[in-house]
Amino acid sequence: MSAWQGEGIDISGRMIALFAVVAVLALVVGFAVGTFLGRGSAPDLATLAGQARANAAVIETRLAPAKATYDAAVPAGTIDDPAAYADAQKRIAGARSALTQQKDLFTALAPGAYARALAAVNALFAASSTPVPPAEFDRRFAEADAALAVLAGK
Repeated sequence: MSAWQGEGIDISGRMIALFAVVAVLALVVGFAVGTFLGRGSAPDLATLAGQARANAAVIETRLAPAKATYDAAVPAGTIDDPAAYADAQKRIAGARSALTQQKDLFTALAPGAYARALAAVNALFAASSTPVPPAEFDRRFAEADAALAVLAGK
C-alpha cells in the first residue's frame, strides 16, 4: 500500500498538485499583504527627521549643565570640587552614549552632521577625562554644543 493511500482514501497526483498550488498562492498572497501593511505602518521621512531633531535637542539639553559644573569643579586646571567634576563627566558620557545608541537614526538622516557631533562630543569627553584648563574645556564644549545644535535643526 502506498503512503498516499489509506483505508478507502486515494489521493491522486492531481490532488497533490492542487494542494501545492493552493499553498504557494497562500504564501504569495500572505507575503504581498504583509509587505503592503508593513510599508503602510512605517514612519515617513518627516516623522523620522522630527524624531532625530527632538532626540538631538534632548541630548543637547542634558549636556548643557556640564559646562557650569566643570567650570565650578576645575576653575584653574586642577580639580577643586570632585563631585561637580564627576557630574560634568557623567553628563558628557551620557551625551556620548546617547549619540552612539541612536547612531542608526542620526546617520540615516544626517550622516555628516552626526559624524561631526560625535567627534565633537568625543573630543569633549577626552578633555573631561583629565582636567584641562577652563578655556580649553569651554572651546571644546562650544564645538560640541554647536554640533548638537546643527543635529537638532537649530
